[in-house]
Amino acid sequence: MLPWVSLYNEADGTVLPCCHWMGPAMGSLRRSPPEELLNSQAVRRLRRDMLAGKPSSGCSYCYDSELTGGFSARKWANHRFAADQDLVESTREDGSLPKIRVRRLHVIFSNLCNFRCRMCSIERSSSWYEDALLIGDLKAGRFKHALWTPTDDLAGFLRILERRLPEVQVIQMVGGEPLLAAGHYRLLELLLERKLNHITLQYNTNFSTLTFRGKDVTCLWNQFKDVEVAASFDAMGRRGEYLRKGQDWGESVRNWRRARRECPRVKFSVAPVASLFNALHLPDFHREWIERGLIEPARFGLQILRSPSYYSMQALPPELKARVAERFMRHAKDYLRPLAAGRQPKDYLPSSLNFMMALNYMMAADRSSELATFRRVTAQLDGARGESFEAAFPELACLLDE
Repeated sequence: MLPWVSLYNEADGTVLPCCHWMGPAMGSLRRSPPEELLNSQAVRRLRRDMLAGKPSSGCSYCYDSELTGGFSARKWANHRFAADQDLVESTREDGSLPKIRVRRLHVIFSNLCNFRCRMCSIERSSSWYEDALLIGDLKAGRFKHALWTPTDDLAGFLRILERRLPEVQVIQMVGGEPLLAAGHYRLLELLLERKLNHITLQYNTNFSTLTFRGKDVTCLWNQFKDVEVAASFDAMGRRGEYLRKGQDWGESVRNWRRARRECPRVKFSVAPVASLFNALHLPDFHREWIERGLIEPARFGLQILRSPSYYSMQALPPELKARVAERFMRHAKDYLRPLAAGRQPKDYLPSSLNFMMALNYMMAADRSSELATFRRVTAQLDGARGESFEAAFPELACLLDE
């Protein structure tokens, strides 16, 4: 459904069918209005292929998720926007739509971010620019500035979004760091001014702050009926701070606690990026947060890292994969399932299945030949950042051996 109902923009204005798309861009907000982009030649071709049952290489992320037992974004969208099936049925022979109806906005106001996460890139963090140049990221060489915005005119960008708001059901805020984006706060105020607080708000945030220029985001969230906030926490303590350079783990946990306390209706979850780095640690992280009362069991949704592939769980050598597999299975079957006795399946099954899906993905391919690249990049970044992979992850020190 997403090519029929969704508008997703990257930080530089590039428009894609969704955030998981792995194919070429569909156009740019810097060159065309949304109405043209949503009926562009590339989008029309994608719709025709989908209607014909022809797989698209750009959709491989969802295909892979489904093959490993996951509930993909494709399945979520088909369920969430099932009532808009009439749009699919009205598709013309050339793949165009007689009427545009945007149900989901996936908004990125800029790549402004205060973190330099190991698995990130300049598309998602302005702070990553120098590191990208250091490790030879070819994308970095195409840009003269660290900060990207979808247009040069924030007010104009908001006007573009405003025209579609009456028909929108879901707005996903990502970045960069969305809670540092002036446009994010202006958009929330605009929604409240137009009495559109029924729209579902979804976030991915690093929880480094809850305030911006005198505005407290918790006060705004409490005025909306449906808000979902996913914390970008990958590990606890020094491991988390290594993976997300710039993070103060104690401050992040304090912000998490305050947000949960002050926004009781908001659905909070943790969304770790499951990678080579934290695979062994994830069950301990999940269990500790459950037992400390910081999270409900089902509110821990692993996001599987696929790129850069030298950070993927698939790059782990066989002996470490065996250790991860044993920990994942023990956590899912021996801890989560007994914990759920007498509870509804929704209280525990999502996380249990999530760990098994990640396990299936890890075992689906062998990328251990890419560990040489992992060692090179890790040495470069550790040197530039004054950090030590071995000190943060002593249990993985063997990965540094040739």
